[in-house]
Amino acid sequence: MTLTYRILALIVVTLGCVAMAHSTDTTRTIPQLRTGIPSAYDSAQSVKLLGKRLHALLRGPAMRGATVSAAVINVKTGEALFDLNGTQALTPASTTKLFSTAAAFYFQGKGATVNTEVLYDGTLSDGVITGNVYLVGNGDAMLTTPDLEYIADRIRAAGVRRITGSVLGDGFRFDDVPERSQYSGDGEVVQPLPPITALTVNDGVVTVVVSNVGGTVRAQTVPTSASLSVNVLGSKGRLSIRPITDAQGHTTFVVAGRPPAGRTLSRSFTMPRPALTAAGIFASRLASGGVVVNGTVAERAAPAGATSLAVFRRPLTDIASVVNKRSHNYLAEHCFMMVGAHCGEYVRTAARAKRAIIEVLDSLSVPVYGAMFNDGSGLSRRNRSSAVTQVHLLRSAYMQAWGQAWRSTLSVAGRDGSLRGRMIGTPAENNCVGKTGTLRNVSALSGFVRAADGTDLAFAVISNGPAVRTFKAVENHVAVTLAQFRYDATTGDTTTIVDVDETTDAEDEGVAAATAPTKRSVVKKSRNTTKPKLRKNVKRKPQKLRKAKRGSKRAATVKTSKRKRRR
Repeated sequence: MTLTYRILALIVVTLGCVAMAHSTDTTRTIPQLRTGIPSAYDSAQSVKLLGKRLHALLRGPAMRGATVSAAVINVKTGEALFDLNGTQALTPASTTKLFSTAAAFYFQGKGATVNTEVLYDGTLSDGVITGNVYLVGNGDAMLTTPDLEYIADRIRAAGVRRITGSVLGDGFRFDDVPERSQYSGDGEVVQPLPPITALTVNDGVVTVVVSNVGGTVRAQTVPTSASLSVNVLGSKGRLSIRPITDAQGHTTFVVAGRPPAGRTLSRSFTMPRPALTAAGIFASRLASGGVVVNGTVAERAAPAGATSLAVFRRPLTDIASVVNKRSHNYLAEHCFMMVGAHCGEYVRTAARAKRAIIEVLDSLSVPVYGAMFNDGSGLSRRNRSSAVTQVHLLRSAYMQAWGQAWRSTLSVAGRDGSLRGRMIGTPAENNCVGKTGTLRNVSALSGFVRAADGTDLAFAVISNGPAVRTFKAVENHVAVTLAQFRYDATTGDTTTIVDVDETTDAEDEGVAAATAPTKRSVVKKSRNTTKPKLRKNVKRKPQKLRKAKRGSKRAATVKTSKRKRRR
């Protein structure tokens, strides 16, 4: 019995082996578990395909005639994923603001503030300051009248009731060349800006408001300052306002003519002496709060031994956010001058700032490749930067202690700033963060994108040529392509923008960049992602005219057919 079972067991094992051998012969692939980790081959192929797609975008028909510098790197590893003339230095327009704000963070660090301070040079006893009071600016160009009221309230709260001396504005942390067109060496205004000084208020602008009530003409300045006055001549005719500034810097606005009956008109003027105007506003706010000022209002640097009375602090991130998100040229120039002043140069501040930015790049191990910065806003066409320099600045800054604070000042695609109306409805929306640049014949976009597999990428595209709107459409394509990138994906469909918002964010031309989106992007599945399908402006004829032409064609056809019948 035992022998019989052994023979049967042997037969069963033999048949099983034959079956397995037969299965192995017919199916020669053994399924393996996918680990989800791309191999070196997969990554290389993915990067190669990304390069082909980006090259097709930036070298396609839409970019004909353009000079382009573009680069993409992996933020974590520094690996170069794409390079097209990456080291060629071009005019970068407003992406210059990346360098001026990064340098400001580099010198001042995380959590830095820009302070406006009140000092006095005498004694303080029983609420009386025997001496002068100094309002000292350090470049906070966002200072407003309410801020000065806040400082005045602090001084009153400290018990000050009288100042025997004068209220003096100290804007001497910057040099005495306040015009960007001069210190940049361009001689080209591009966009008129108020004077760039260490102490300014209300964007360096004063408004004269004139009303005609019952035939009586009244006028006032906004803001009210002890250094500003109005002279109403009371004459008839068209309204005209003429500023006259005396040797001490006090400005009188001469109002001639009048508005229409019952109307109020206003005119805005650049403050000729912003520090003096700020001191005048401050003195007026002190007086309105009950602090008696026996002296006058003037400009003078605070002495070295002056005592601090009050400080108003503004976070550097607040200033840099307006600079980078809204591409604010006036604030950007103040950041630029703050860099020079931080290096201790109060006489040739702009010249020191130019050198300091290059020194910061060297300290961060950022390749320069012919970079040159003549101002902080990018209005200068003589500025130069390459895409490789920009992406390595982005990566190096990202890894600094202040990197996250600086990154938070960049515009977010589809959300805010100069990218608010771009890339909506695409994988780059609320993903791509960056800085735009626009000048006549210049467009640029630099920033960060998180790829589909979670990889953080830094990219820069600088285009010099005549088709700025087209360049911006292609920049959108580049950002979306990067948002779709995966190291382990070498095939398959990708999403492509086929209709883009072509609104030009001409922030460098003085137009507000933070505009609402005009049209939403349409997203479509497509296998061919190499050529951007840009919207074409097609002028359609009026419907009535089209119908009329159709009718005439039909009438002509009928006449022809009747002639044929007669024949």
